[in-house]
Amino acid sequence: MFDDIPPNACPAYLNIRSADNAHTEEARLHCEDLWQDFKQIADPHFLTEFPLQFHQRWFEMYLTVTFLRIGFDVECPKPGPDILLHVDGRKIWIEAVCASGGDPESPDAVPELEHNLSVARRRPTDEMVLRIANSIQEKQKKFLNWRSKGLISSDEKTVIAVNIHGIPWAWVDIDDLMRRTLYGLGDEFLTINKETMDVVDRGYQRTPEVLKKGSGSSVSVQPFVDGSLPHISAVLGSWEDVCNRSAQPGDGFILYPNISAETGWISNALKIGEEWVSSASENGEKQLSKFKHKLIDMPPQLG
Repeated sequence: MFDDIPPNACPAYLNIRSADNAHTEEARLHCEDLWQDFKQIADPHFLTEFPLQFHQRWFEMYLTVTFLRIGFDVECPKPGPDILLHVDGRKIWIEAVCASGGDPESPDAVPELEHNLSVARRRPTDEMVLRIANSIQEKQKKFLNWRSKGLISSDEKTVIAVNIHGIPWAWVDIDDLMRRTLYGLGDEFLTINKETMDVVDRGYQRTPEVLKKGSGSSVSVQPFVDGSLPHISAVLGSWEDVCNRSAQPGDGFILYPNISAETGWISNALKIGEEWVSSASENGEKQLSKFKHKLIDMPPQLG
């Protein structure tokens, strides 16, 4: 995997290739271990792109091999999305994307934050949400195109796997940011009885849209509520990168169902990480609750 050194190789690839410390050596072993399972179904251009788009290609490989080692029937058909899973007689299509902080010259980019834990700073929440929303919008267009060409039927499940590690500091708050992007979740509030100082109510404000600083236009951040992405069944969120991963492959994923999808998600279909599940409350409104999947034993990793 690390034979080539093209002139435009990304720094992360070069660091892992050199493996000059215990951290990068473990990461290189991890990649080579994944490759043993992935090389049989990888795209022919994968190794050419690996040094140039290291994080993106690593995430695609990591995601695919996680499903392989769980025991799913996995394909990587071309043309089409990155992954096709056959689960209990159903097809689940998955397209992977890695969000970034955006063009530094853009007013809507996520700024790099100084690593200084003694100084409090405002989290650039709107900018982070816009970057995640942009990645989802780009991939949902691809799913629409594949459906128009007949590669995906309307009754098949579709998932966008979004890795947010490339957005500065977003990995710290992935669950909050993903719910803000998909369900219009706003800031948390508490209602306190002034006499007893007891908390009598708590909840979240609604933030259905975010304004772009550059253009002033609004972007919907509740597509899984307002029905604007009916052809997407769920989003699978990930905070990991090659050097910062959960101990168990797949344990760092969080699944978010589209409660307004034409082809609704079936809970417990992927059996990895954490999953938000939609249910009806006593008054008939939809509500979400989260549960964690039991870890599945997988073959040992070299890394």
